[in-house]
Amino acid sequence: MKDIRAKIIALRNMIEERGATEAEAMAALIKADKLMAEHGLTEADLEVAEAKRDMRHGEFRYGIKTQHPCAKWCSKTIGQFCGVVTWYYGSAQKSNGFGFNADVEMYEFLLKLVHDSMNREWKDYLQNNPLRPGLSRHTEYWSFMLGMAERINEKLKELMEAREVKTDSTGTDLVIKKYAVIEAGMKEMLPGLSLRNSHSRGIRADGSAMAEGRKAGDRVNLNRPITSSSGKRLIT
Repeated sequence: MKDIRAKIIALRNMIEERGATEAEAMAALIKADKLMAEHGLTEADLEVAEAKRDMRHGEFRYGIKTQHPCAKWCSKTIGQFCGVVTWYYGSAQKSNGFGFNADVEMYEFLLKLVHDSMNREWKDYLQNNPLRPGLSRHTEYWSFMLGMAERINEKLKELMEAREVKTDSTGTDLVIKKYAVIEAGMKEMLPGLSLRNSHSRGIRADGSAMAEGRKAGDRVNLNRPITSSSGKRLIT
């Protein structure tokens, strides 16, 4: 079926600008329509096949044995912001994203940005905040990271809301269609992948450490221009 779709797309692309005569182009279109009818293919099937050329699977490895706060609390929101489908492999400690190339590249970039910011801000916090009596560093760490993650997620959602205001009334429909195409591409490019909803257990947070984490989240600059490795601007 994949070869048939590729053949149909190739036939449809035989236009005069690509070297075919008008008669050859018309014959190719007739043959393409015939193949579509014979194999029960729709325009949506061809759209997915074409879109797959611009899709990929991306990942970010955390390099630790336990779940990083970025993976625990920020990865999903970052994925929503970038327009990719996300999931997490706990055994490998890595966040995964699937979607269009530029979106996945942005997802990987923002994961690293948030991951590195969280690590750096925690080190600064340790240097400036002696351990308080009756409070473990473990509780302090997760409280700080929860506050930081909450503020980062709020900022990402604010950016998404601002972006939606600028689009026309068809924006929501386009997003739904985009995700449908991505999910169809995933089924073919990542066969056997099963996604399950994960549940995060709550923590008993320390208010002071959490407040400092929110301040740290404010310092993460998500508004600056982000460019791909090729120099193409992804978001501003």
